Amino acid sequence: MNWSAILDHLAATVLVEKVLRGDGHILAPAEPIALDALLLEAAESDDDREWLQNDGATTVLASRWDVQPLLNFEWNFDTPMTWFLDLYLLDVGTPRAYVYFFANALAETGEHPAHVVAAVEPKSDASLFSAFLRKCLSRNGKDFLTEFDGMFSDLPSMTTNHRPDLFPRDVVKEGYWDSMKMAEAAGDASWIDLRDEALRTATDPRILRPLREVLGERLRNVANAESRKREAAELTDDGRRRILEIHFSQAYREVVRKGGRRRPK
Repeated sequence: MNWSAILDHLAATVLVEKVLRGDGHILAPAEPIALDALLLEAAESDDDREWLQNDGATTVLASRWDVQPLLNFEWNFDTPMTWFLDLYLLDVGTPRAYVYFFANALAETGEHPAHVVAAVEPKSDASLFSAFLRKCLSRNGKDFLTEFDGMFSDLPSMTTNHRPDLFPRDVVKEGYWDSMKMAEAAGDASWIDLRDEALRTATDPRILRPLREVLGERLRNVANAESRKREAAELTDDGRRRILEIHFSQAYREVVRKGGRRRPK
């Protein structure tokens, strides 16, 4: 594997400045970077190509550099299938670290599942990671993922935070507040829907429900769409905050990696 070519491509492509904080920078790719395609171009033998095909981009990258899970987002849509999107940190041993995502929905449709999202420099500044997440969620990832419509269609059913030292709980929650406000303004999400889901989860934690029950609930919501819109419009920010807090208490967890938390150096 031509590792130098991979580094050169990342350094030359991830250069669009999105956030400047003191001496720190958060950069976005100037063009899409699909990691499996990049690794395929860097493959120097049939063995390299077979390795990539069998094990995937994350395993190949982790054989050379430090790859750490950051955040895992899961969506359960009352079906046996769970969709997830994972954010990873790729530390290549320079002051700059890269953030990329893997989405199983893209893999299922035969598209490139892993894409570079951003670069953080210097990686030793933990506040830059928090700033990246807030910036990313405030516009549903559109500042960093120009080739996609966005990261989220709804708030995740579960968020697993592997690096709370980089993404404190309140930073993630405020990112979701920003995300919901933007989605509500665009007509893509409803605080009433989020409230109903949170209340149902509190009283009925089943992940899978009978199809008839799910369809009945959705048909009732459609029939009452106008009254639900009025109810949403009458909500105060305090009411919205309470809904988010209930959802977040059910759908957020932290996992500290074995051996303690480790900050990029």
